[in-house]
Amino acid sequence: MESAVANNWQVTARSVGNIVDPTEYRRIIEEMDRRQEKRFLIDCEVDRINSILEQ
Repeated sequence: MESAVANNWQVTARSVGNIVDPTEYRRIIEEMDRRQEKRFLIDCEVDRINSILEQ
């Protein structure tokens, strides 16, 4: 985050920690696409990454 501030990058953080329904990930990804956020980092537990990427 310090690098983002220093470089004047726009950063959006989304918490998905309490999502149970995998289709909710799709809604978040579609929202980011509408906002033209093309680069994002997925920080999650290893066992959740497949269900996120399948969306």
